[in-house]
Parts: sequence; C-alpha cells; structure tokens
Amino acid sequence: MSWRGLAPASAGEALDLERRHHSFWGPHKQFVAFFVSSGRFVNWVGNTQSEEDWLAESWSARGERDEVLALFADWHPQVRGLIAATESVYQWALFDRPPLSSWTRGRVTLLGDAAHPMLPYMAQGASQSIEDACALARCLTVHRHAPAAGIEAYAAGRMDRTARVQGASREASRTVRLMDPAEVEARNARLRESPEAPIARFDWIWSHDEVGAKTLEPVRSLLGSLNHVSITVRDLDDAMRFFGPFLAFLGYDLVESLRDPNGQRLHVNANRHNGAVLNVWEAKPELAAHPFEVYEVGLHHIAFNTDTREQVDEACALVTRLGARVLDGPADFPYDPQGWYAVYFLGPDGLKFEVVHQPSKVRAWRAKR
Repeated sequence: MSWRGLAPASAGEALDLERRHHSFWGPHKQFVAFFVSSGRFVNWVGNTQSEEDWLAESWSARGERDEVLALFADWHPQVRGLIAATESVYQWALFDRPPLSSWTRGRVTLLGDAAHPMLPYMAQGASQSIEDACALARCLTVHRHAPAAGIEAYAAGRMDRTARVQGASREASRTVRLMDPAEVEARNARLRESPEAPIARFDWIWSHDEVGAKTLEPVRSLLGSLNHVSITVRDLDDAMRFFGPFLAFLGYDLVESLRDPNGQRLHVNANRHNGAVLNVWEAKPELAAHPFEVYEVGLHHIAFNTDTREQVDEACALVTRLGARVLDGPADFPYDPQGWYAVYFLGPDGLKFEVVHQPSKVRAWRAKR
C-alpha cells in the first residue's frame, strides 16, 4: 500500500528538512520526501505493507491522515511532522507484474506503464515512459517508410532494459524494507562503508542516454527477403532428372511432392543451409483456375516475405496504386498449417509476384538471430 501527500514548504522548513531527496527506511515500510513546485510544497510518499486485500487501482482514492500517522508511529520526527501537516492524503495499491513477452501487435504498440508497470522503489516509472517515447520517435523517424519495422526496432531496443529496471525496482523494494535484524545490520554496514555504492551500482540506469542511443536496425526483419521462387517445366519427371542432382549439389532437398487444389503437380525443394525454397511446377494450362495459375514454361512467380499480416495489406494497397492487377487476396491460404496470408498480383509485362506473411518462417528466422 502506498500513501501520498503534499505538505506546505513551511512545515518542511520548521522540521529542518534539507532541500534534497530524503528516504527513510524501516521494517516493511519506506518514506520518501522532497521539495516540489519551485519549493512551495514537500511531496511525500509512504510505502507500507498492507494486511488488507485492497486492490483499487486509483491515484485519487482518499486516505485517512490518522491511519498514516499510526502506520508511522515512532518514526523520525520529520516523517511524522510532514504527515501531520498534510490536509489531504491519498492511497493506492502497489502491483508488481512480470515483464510482457510482447508489446506489439501489427502497427499498435505499448509504452510506459502499459508496457512495463513497475514498483516505485527506483523512481523510474515516469523516466522509463519518457525513454520509451524518445526511442519510439527516433525509430519511427529512421524507419519512416516502414512503420512496422520502426515499431519492431523500438520494442527490440527497449524490452531488455525496461525488464531489467523492473527487476531492480523489485529488488529495491526488499532492500529498503528489511525485517530481519541481521540483514538490516549488514545492509547498514555496507552503506556506512560505502555510501555511494548504491548510486554506482545502478549507474546503468542514471547514466543511460536514450537521446543518443543507436537505433536498432530491424536485423530480425524478413521484409523483402525471398520466400520462394517458382518455375514451370513441361514434364516434371523428365525435368527432375536434371534438377535432382543439380539442386542436391547446391544443398537442396526434395521436401515435398504434391498437387495444388487444382491438381497441378509440384516439387518443393528447400536448401538445408539457408532455407531458400525453389518450387518446380508442371505446365498444365488447362488446370488453371485464374490468370495467376497459367503455367507457361519458364519463371512462374517470385514470392517475398513480410514480418506481419499488415505489411501484406500495405503491399497490396501500394502495388494497386502503382497499377498492378491483383489476382487473389489478401487472404489466408492453406499452404502452411501455421498460417499463410498472401496477395498475388501481376506486375509490369505480366510478371507474377506474391507477398506473403508466413508465421512459421518468421519465428524460425528470429530464433536464428
């Protein structure tokens, strides 16, 4: 449970409160105070161990001053004097939550407490939110033509740091509220010996320069990489007598022989070293259901990867504006049990292209990185 109030500056001055940050530590409790509003008030926060199941998530719930005075009975006179001089006291519950595994869905992402709520013991909630905003603005500026890549770079660059700050806040909550006398004495001895040690220990928090930080390139991005290339031959069995040994020399394995929904024969060949895929189709024009499936001998089509479904939609909108003829999609297709969201279109001179989001390939790629 946390309690907060604003005492007039005169109360702080009467209590000989220096104009710096003050932190009082005790069993299961901590009290923090400092001057604010150009020195007109003293802001104080008292963190206590609640025995009640009080779960209200509010910054405006009123508390009782006498209750806070009772919780901090026998504490330092400055603590009790500030509480007693405060007219309005507020209370709220403190919640500790583990780091999220993901902040982003498509072009929507989280920042601040929505992404990484943390306990107040490192006083980093607002600071980390400001760092998030700075990082997000920088990443979106660098990747102004690919917002999804910018958001991905923002999350990739911030998640480890904010999770570490969350952990530090959790650790500090225990350090400042120790109950065991031996642990208290050991902690106090360390502080007497080296008062600046805690500051040095957490220098990675205080000295961080988010403004000057390097924007992470989307090294985990698949956007624009080749998903597969498809060629068409007149006789598949005859052609594979050539392609079999040739592709084996290049590191390809025949991973699947199948027919598409129209009955068209296909050999799927994947490179065991780099994952490249070459599809070899048999030319049967009579089986084509629409123009994309016209199986003339030669290059059939090239398929490009995306990182998200939304990028497939964006690609479709872009090529349509550029004059391409969309033949199918964007839609889900049954080519991968884990998902295959694609658009098929004709570019200049009738060349065929596909843009696809294949979640299994995205996960495999990121695991390797």
